[in-house]
Amino acid sequence: MTARKTRIKTPRELTVKIDPIRGFNDVLATTAGGYVYARTMENFDPADGTLVPGEGLDALNEYVCPTGLTIRKCYLFKNYDSSGNPVHKVLIYCTDKYLYVCPFGGGTFTKLTATTFDSDPVGVLYNFNGKNVMIFSKSGGGICIFDGTKLTIVPDAPEITSMCIHFERLFVTTPGYRNALWFSDDFDPTNWNVSLSEAGFIEMDDAGGDLIKVVSFGDYLYVFRTFGITRISAYTDQRQFAATNLFINSGRIFADSVIVCGDCILFMATNGLYRFDGVTTQKISTGFEKRLATDYVYVKGMYFNGYAYIRVKVYYDGTASVQLLRLDPRTLEAVLMNGATLSDFMIIDCDGAYQLYGTSPIINRVCALNTEDKTMFNNPLKMIWENGESDFGVPALKTLTKFTFYSKGKVKVSFTVDGVKHTYTVEGSDKPIVLKPYLKGVKFKLRFDAADVNACIAAPEFKLEYYL
Repeated sequence: MTARKTRIKTPRELTVKIDPIRGFNDVLATTAGGYVYARTMENFDPADGTLVPGEGLDALNEYVCPTGLTIRKCYLFKNYDSSGNPVHKVLIYCTDKYLYVCPFGGGTFTKLTATTFDSDPVGVLYNFNGKNVMIFSKSGGGICIFDGTKLTIVPDAPEITSMCIHFERLFVTTPGYRNALWFSDDFDPTNWNVSLSEAGFIEMDDAGGDLIKVVSFGDYLYVFRTFGITRISAYTDQRQFAATNLFINSGRIFADSVIVCGDCILFMATNGLYRFDGVTTQKISTGFEKRLATDYVYVKGMYFNGYAYIRVKVYYDGTASVQLLRLDPRTLEAVLMNGATLSDFMIIDCDGAYQLYGTSPIINRVCALNTEDKTMFNNPLKMIWENGESDFGVPALKTLTKFTFYSKGKVKVSFTVDGVKHTYTVEGSDKPIVLKPYLKGVKFKLRFDAADVNACIAAPEFKLEYYL
């Protein structure tokens, strides 16, 4: 009689580490090891390869805003009295078409009744006749000059859609002459008499399209157009002004998305987000553009403390929401802030203060970026990180026998295995947290949900077994 030998298979082991944890990158997420990148990430900041709470917003209740109105825009007017004491003001534009003013630091906004504005006024600071003023555009034509107390109307100016100061002239784009860049007399933004020694305009009839935004950057002016960028050399003598086309794009550029970011300019078009260095243009949104709505015309942004903060519309699982995209123009690291819907932005950079302010149409308040207690209007941030589905390089049935990670705060951990989601809630600990799910499948997806200000998630590690 011959004994039958039984062959016992030993499972193979697979260890998968997500360390460091990364943010968005739709390109690298499809490569080997791409599971370290987020497919979805909201209100988490993957600083140093760990997940920590991102930035939030605080309502500045010291500013008493008008009731029954919605704030659309905000402005900082910097000024000093004859003794050198600061007398800065914050201005807001509301849906009743009036500007309101309040002392910087807090108080009640009071209405400037001199005139109404039928569309959102553009505002720039200017030193006029030795005094600091703020110049506002006025729909239908003309400008308004604010001296810290009152508005003075100057009717003899073109209708303005964007403007900037460059070598003491006011340069503007206008809806009445969409192919012309207008400029005032030097040292006098109230003088628009066209002559070789006063004001004038530069016409641009080519494929770039309408002129929609003008910015001063370095020694040049850059005119952003519907489909391109034109550089203007404009020093003191207007007879030597010159225009050079630098970029033609197939996508339509959004005027309010143009943001000067230190040594570069960012702008959004219908075919993505771009970085412009004054000479060349590079598309930089490839890593996260799948989640952006490119038809969102209300894109707007501001550069603050090394980051561009851009209001965008985001799609996730077929649902759209308006969020704030924080982007590092150099490294292209991107973070989405959900719940941070702002109608406008302004930089506070006076008397030692450096902050990003904005206006919230939801709570109708002036608010400030919150980088310390990490809350959204005193509510905990709702944080999400989820990667894409992966078989970890082994297209065979696997068993998740052990999952280890670190978390200082309470967190929900979810594994989606071949389309089926399994969720575990765990408390924070200073020691490694160990789960033994024993889940079987081919493809796995990981998700963290947290709402704890102490959240700090690091070093997730899968232990799996499989047979060949």
